[in-house]
Amino acid sequence: MSGQDLYLVLRERLSIVAEGFNIGTDVLDTAQAARGFSHERMARELGISEKTWRRWKAKGSVPPDHLEDVARVLRLDIEQPRQRVLLNGDEPTRDDQIADLQEQVLELRELAVRILQAVEERDDPPAPPEASAG
Repeated sequence: MSGQDLYLVLRERLSIVAEGFNIGTDVLDTAQAARGFSHERMARELGISEKTWRRWKAKGSVPPDHLEDVARVLRLDIEQPRQRVLLNGDEPTRDDQIADLQEQVLELRELAVRILQAVEERDDPPAPPEASAG
């Protein structure tokens, strides 16, 4: 099998490679407007052509290798879905499953901490002004 054959096989098996992450045109429009960025500025921030940005935005979809950059530039909180690739019908081992669960628990802990911090910030009343001695 040649390298090109392998590439084509993988593109067929990994649909996520060929497709992008569907964020939605409305979300991209709103986020871009909130930042006050023109199409030209977005393209410059992402290191792509303006035509490419317009195409992605029209589709409402971003290629996987640019998702983090788009999220950073537009200040979006995007959680990427996980996709395990199994070759030749291999099943994940128990150790793989445990490692995946441990990683998910850590992510949940981090999310819980962020939520608690946001709640505390919202619920904390502003400190009263200090009385001046006079």
